[in-house]
Amino acid sequence: ALSASAQSIAVLVNDEPITGYEIQQRQRMIGLSTDIQGQAAANFKRLLQNPSTTERLKAILDETIKANRNKTKEQIIAIFEERKKQYALSLQKQAVESARASMLPSLRKAALDELIDEKLKLQEAKRLNLLAGDDEANMMVKNIAERNKMTEAQFAQHLKSMGADISAMRERFRANISWHQVIRRRFG
Repeated sequence: ALSASAQSIAVLVNDEPITGYEIQQRQRMIGLSTDIQGQAAANFKRLLQNPSTTERLKAILDETIKANRNKTKEQIIAIFEERKKQYALSLQKQAVESARASMLPSLRKAALDELIDEKLKLQEAKRLNLLAGDDEANMMVKNIAERNKMTEAQFAQHLKSMGADISAMRERFRANISWHQVIRRRFG
């Protein structure tokens, strides 16, 4: 369920609402294309240097030894290396998520500006009867999914795992296509 703040109207653009949820979704969409790798790398380095990480690795080693008493030293080392790799992957994911979370507040204004601009473009396209259909936006989403070697459903799930909704992407495309049609009509 959406929170009250997500459902609330943040801005009206010529009587058309932009909700908190739309802003949140757009922030996340922009966040996906924002270079967060530098921040994520710094976060990851900090996590690796944290004493609790060393403690956790010692605990993983102890658990591995206790659970595999009947195995050879080489087998135990191989099992530990695999568990260590899984732990490192979880730390990387944590580093990326914290980098994205720290950037989201600064992306709010960019998201809001983009949504207001889009609303105005869609209103103009509607006025000129040049509003793009869902099928055109769907085709763009499908093309991106295919370029990433995914089905649309897999791509939607991939976006969802990063906190973004595929419908926000469709709306963005729909506005862009509509605006291109307005420009073509005006400047032929």
